[in-house]
Amino acid sequence: MICRLCITKYKNMKTVLQPGIVVVLSWILVQCIAAQPKDISLINGIVLKSETYTDTKENPTAKIEVTSPVLEGDGEPVVIFNRLAGSFTRVKLAEFSPAQGVENSFHRTYRLLSNDQRYVSVRFDTTESTGTVHPEHFSTSFNFDLKTGKEIKLASLFKPGSVYLKLISDHCLKALHLTEDDPFQKGALPDAKNFETWNITPGGLLITFQEYQVGAYVDGRPEVTIPYTELKSVIDLNGPLGRYVK
Repeated sequence: MICRLCITKYKNMKTVLQPGIVVVLSWILVQCIAAQPKDISLINGIVLKSETYTDTKENPTAKIEVTSPVLEGDGEPVVIFNRLAGSFTRVKLAEFSPAQGVENSFHRTYRLLSNDQRYVSVRFDTTESTGTVHPEHFSTSFNFDLKTGKEIKLASLFKPGSVYLKLISDHCLKALHLTEDDPFQKGALPDAKNFETWNITPGGLLITFQEYQVGAYVDGRPEVTIPYTELKSVIDLNGPLGRYVK
């Protein structure tokens, strides 16, 4: 399935960027198509599947399409995962406010960014169009421990009292070339709110920034992947990231 989120972003950015950038965006589109997950076997006979919901609203008119991860299997973690994953979409749909007299749409999909059978890391990507000059795009993350049945919080990846936020911030500021005199610098300073969208990936800790957080609209939602080796001094070896640095 081709991700409309990528298509929308591609078409929008193609008109404002230099010609050479289009090739890069095409590659991103291919990557996202490849990232659409199929049925995946997890621990204890649990299987992760994709479920798509479509609807058309009237007065005002709005087209809605949502693809979400759903677990099938036995046990309390399955129930908790499905409840939490569903709640993220319900909240966003409740906030969706279609406008009169224009074409409105709400499209939400997800990417499975890591799965080692126990830890599941998902990013939800949403595009909303309500007659504004540009569609709005935003991302949220969901990291879950199938053994404990609990959502994983960013702080739980690291040693208590460690300076993990500063290390994350320093890496992101450098990767994004944000200096002290840059007005967007505050979006990557060591504040937990700046790193609310994060994912565990095989290559490192992925931080996704929202539109306008660390750049202009044309910059989209920048991503920074921090190698685990750069966080080794603060990673809790008994936590979800421990296996990457032992």
